[in-house]
Amino acid sequence: MPDLDVLPPRTRPKKMSVVVILSYAFDWLIMVVVGLIGYFLGNVTPNKRPFSLLDPNIAYVN
Repeated sequence: MPDLDVLPPRTRPKKMSVVVILSYAFDWLIMVVVGLIGYFLGNVTPNKRPFSLLDPNIAYVN
């Protein structure tokens, strides 16, 4: 069993630095922007064309 007198005393947890907080804020900003882009792109109506197997514009002619 370790000698308890040799162990360092407990210290209070250090406060988060400004750099770490700004890093987390930047990450959250990126996540929100990507989420908004995905939301708006998910609601865009695609450009649809009528489809027919007999359409000569898409036929492969040898």
